[in-house]
Parts: sequence; structure tokens; C-alpha cells
Amino acid sequence: MFGIVTQSQSLWFAILVSACGSTEPRGEPAAESRPTDSASGVTPSPTCLERAAAIVETPDAAVARTLCAEQRTLGVPGVVVAVAEGGTRVFSFAHGLRCWDRADRVSVSTAFRIGSITKAMTAAAAFALAEGGGIDLDAGLGSSTLALLGLDDALATVTLRQLLDHRAGLPDILPDPSLRGRGRSEQLAALVGTPVDPPGTTWRYSNGGYALVGAVLAQRAGASWSELVAREVFGPLQMRGARADADPSGDVACGHLRGGADGTAWSAFDVRQDFEQFAFGVEVSAPAGAVIATADDLLRFALVLSRGAPNGPAWSARMLDAATTRSSATGRSATERYGAGLDITESNGELVLRHAGSTGDFWAELVWVPARGAAVVVLGNTGVPLAATLAAALTRIGVDPRRE
Repeated sequence: MFGIVTQSQSLWFAILVSACGSTEPRGEPAAESRPTDSASGVTPSPTCLERAAAIVETPDAAVARTLCAEQRTLGVPGVVVAVAEGGTRVFSFAHGLRCWDRADRVSVSTAFRIGSITKAMTAAAAFALAEGGGIDLDAGLGSSTLALLGLDDALATVTLRQLLDHRAGLPDILPDPSLRGRGRSEQLAALVGTPVDPPGTTWRYSNGGYALVGAVLAQRAGASWSELVAREVFGPLQMRGARADADPSGDVACGHLRGGADGTAWSAFDVRQDFEQFAFGVEVSAPAGAVIATADDLLRFALVLSRGAPNGPAWSARMLDAATTRSSATGRSATERYGAGLDITESNGELVLRHAGSTGDFWAELVWVPARGAAVVVLGNTGVPLAATLAAALTRIGVDPRRE
């Protein structure tokens, strides 16, 4: 449900750009198909490519054309891309349907499920509490805290920082149907599992580790994880479209899966159905991947975690420093590191922070260069990575889209 996307970003976006003139989509008719009833007197909505052609700035037009081509090639109902430079959003483009079976269109204000990018929000809440003196990120969880959560002493020496950095030695366990209806303590114990490595020795991605972080933060702060993230992160950063629940009301996209007898028909899931379908309603798993957010929300989050960000909360500087100076090698490539809920790579000698998220029927990616406040957000309402659009947008901000 919450797995990070690690697929290398190739340069095949050039092939997709060249396909912009194609009129043969894969699967159903593309979402940008125009009305054909000229007698109705209704002006046809411009197609995605027509909207892209109207963009004056060449770099932005290239990103928009790539998005249009990839949306059509992959058949994604709704897509959004947003770009920031110098700490300010300079370009955004959205096209398609919020839900396949409805006429509502996506916009840059449409919220999508962002999967594992949620982990960065959970980490931010932890740094916020640490800044206020409510927790110590480097202290062992201790027997008393574990007892309150219904867990045993095997994790007593594990620290919140190790959990945030995926260095607690825990396996990666996802929710499954057997957890429906069980008590929260039992669900948490099942997701956390038993350490397979001594804490602090090995990098090991763990969704259950973030479930444990959320439970500890809630216990220490006397508020639910969703209340805590809203109070400490969404509010201060003015992430007005973000929420940490499964409320499908308002401008919120549906997720989509292929199905039917021939495997081409779309099935749409609102975000509440999504959480039931892919997380089986296991609320303790939410800190690993349940946030819903807009492209602007994600840009705000990235830009406050950039050098020289004005009026940022005190925790943002500590979190940025932890991500860039205390991160650990993941072993997935020669240069990739992970810390404070963020993936750290390099491009042209610059540090690049990122996280991706997929829930099976949504896909999201957030990438930024903290040294110069340049950021990219790409969102889609299927689980298919929009790799070409991401590559074009990264090129737009001077980041090499290729990953080892």
C-alpha cells in the first residue's frame, strides 16, 4: 500500500513527447475527448494538448506536453504537475477527471492520496514535538511506553530517530485482511513485528516502524496522530487541502484500477473506499501512508524544508539538518541515503530530497533541491508512475532525472 517508488527515471519521456500527435489511446477514450454535438451551442472544452500549446514559456510547455502525452498513453484519468523555483510556484498544470465515472475535472487544488509521502509528514510532527520538548528523538522508547501500547520489551532500546530513519531493524509488514476488527494494540503489534536486525545497524524500510512512530507520538502528545499532524504540520504550513483521514468530500480525486473481463475497464475508489481496499481499515497504519494532499500542499511542505525559507516553523530547520547530515545509506544505490522520513540523492553536485508514494490506485512524487528552493510535484489517480512527466519536470528545474 505504502511502498516507495524506486524505479529509475529514464529518458523515455522524449519518446512520449514525440507521440503527442497520436490519437490512439490505450484502453478507454482519453479523458480530454471533446464534445461532438455542435448543435448544443456549448463551446467544446480544449483538449490537453490544446491547453499545453497555449503555454508561452517553452520549458513549461514541454512539461505540459509530456504530461498530456503520458496521460493519453497510459490512460490515466486525472494528472497534476506543479513546479517551484526560488521558493515560489512558477508553473502548474492539471488535466482530466477526478473520478472516471463523474464529470468533475481535476485542478491544481484537487487533493490526491499521497501514499508513503505521508512518512515525511509523520517525521515533521515528530520534529515539531521534539522542538517543543515533548519528546527526545534519541531516547529509547522504554518499557513503560511499550506497555501502554501493548508491545513487549524487545523494542525498549529503539529510538524514534531510528524508526524515522528506517534503522530500527524492523521488517516491512503491510496491513492484511486478518487485521480487520482486531484491537489497536493487536493491530500495531502485528504491523511492527519482531526486529530482525539490532537497532541502528541496518537500513531496512518499514511501514510498521512508522505505525509505531504514530502511536508513540499520539501517546506522548495526548492527541490522535491525525490531530497531531494537522496541528503541527498542516496548520503552520497552511496546507489547506491536506487531511489525515479518509474523508472523500470536497475536491478530492478517486483512485482507479483496471478491471473487467478484458482488463481495460476502470474501477474508481473514493479515498474512504481506497483505505478500506488497500489498508483494510487498519487505522494504526495511517502514519505510514494515509495523508491526502494537493500539489500546492506538497510544494509548501518542500519549500519550508529548504535553505533560507522565510517564516518556517522552528522544527523545519532541525528536520532539514537531520535529513541532510544524519541520514544513512540505503544500499539501493551508491549515493542514495534516507533520513527523517526523506530519501536523499544527488544531482549535479546538489543534494536532492524526495519521497514517492503509491497506494495501488494513486501515485505521487515529491522532489526538491533545498539549496535553491526548487521543487516538483506529480500526482496521478492510478497506481502507474508518471515517470515521463516527472523526468520532464525535473529537467525543468535542472535535476538529472536519471537515478542509479
